[in-house]
Amino acid sequence: MAQYHDMLRMLREAGAEGVHTFTFRSQAFIGNPSERRDELQTLGHEINSTPEKSPSGRWGSRYVLTRDADVVSGDAGRRHPPAKGQTPDATLFDVAPERRPHWEAA
Repeated sequence: MAQYHDMLRMLREAGAEGVHTFTFRSQAFIGNPSERRDELQTLGHEINSTPEKSPSGRWGSRYVLTRDADVVSGDAGRRHPPAKGQTPDATLFDVAPERRPHWEAA
């Protein structure tokens, strides 16, 4: 399972309390929660992050899911964020007509 799936699950379970950076790292082994947040935001989720010290005094962020795109849109099937530079609507197999394989010629 991809790390952003784990992050989304944890954010949903935490509700308004949110989840701290160090909780993501220790419980789900998510090394860079801000990257996973960006992936989820690309899919339409809204996630606020606020700088906060952990109980041990180390700085991190608290992440709170403020809009769950799957609940709003009902689109539970689209689960993979687009690659960097791609729009969310682009697909892996979009090919310009002049670049189609010969067996798919128009």
